[in-house]
Amino acid sequence: MLGSIIFIFLLFLNSYQNFSSRKRGEGVYWDEKRVVVDLTGNSIFWDEIEEIGFYKQSFFGMTTKSTYIRVFIYKEEQVRLRHKLPLKNIFWRYSGNIDWNTIEKPKEMHEALMQFCEEKNNSNSI
Repeated sequence: MLGSIIFIFLLFLNSYQNFSSRKRGEGVYWDEKRVVVDLTGNSIFWDEIEEIGFYKQSFFGMTTKSTYIRVFIYKEEQVRLRHKLPLKNIFWRYSGNIDWNTIEKPKEMHEALMQFCEEKNNSNSI
């Protein structure tokens, strides 16, 4: 019973933090220099991005969807330090994940980000 109460409290706290971040105007966005990947303002610069894709995972009947931004392997350490992550991940490569449950209109955001990335890559290759 105590575990249920703590779970509900933490769920409410997370929801309130997401709501207050949106009200302050913080969130996921991109510009000519970078992509901001979470509500705390962590960003990945365009020259650090190797690939942007869609990730869907199902477990225990629940489905989570996210847009992942994979960084180049030689840029991982500087991104990890900038995001203040504690340890280097030796099991999988770091990628910035934009969880679809934290943003409004995630499908439209994903499509617009992919389109902007393609345009950015085409303009850099010329």
